[in-house]
Amino acid sequence: MLAAGGYLMVWSDYDAWPIGSLSFSQTFFSDDYETIQHKLYAILLLCVGFVKVFRRMGRARHPAWGAPLPVLALFGGLMLFLHSHSAHPSAAAIAIHHSVMGTTAILAGMCKLADNPFQTLALSGDRVTGARSSWGLAWSARILLIGVLLLIYAE
Repeated sequence: MLAAGGYLMVWSDYDAWPIGSLSFSQTFFSDDYETIQHKLYAILLLCVGFVKVFRRMGRARHPAWGAPLPVLALFGGLMLFLHSHSAHPSAAAIAIHHSVMGTTAILAGMCKLADNPFQTLALSGDRVTGARSSWGLAWSARILLIGVLLLIYAE
């Protein structure tokens, strides 16, 4: 999640901050909703990644720290239905891909919520102990599917 968020933050829009000619404020406070949404997706990925790192390190032990992952998956999935590449020549194909990915993210978030996101991880060294529920397996399968969808995504 951290790698994907970092990549999206930097390379999503070539004219925007941090690599383009637009400043931070011009990037985040402009009327270009496509760029703003790309940067928001990057922030969502980075937030989830940092929460997971802190949980694995044992610095975020409270059970409530399990909630950001499914909530942000639901939020990100819903945002994909509002995301548009209207000026792009392949806008229709991109919209279908975004709809499939958004639906998959929403289903993944619902599976994670059904799997009880507030449970704490029992860590034993580097290995997580405990059996996975069918909801946890469904969550994992949907996250893998999102990864595959991102790998085959092209504009």
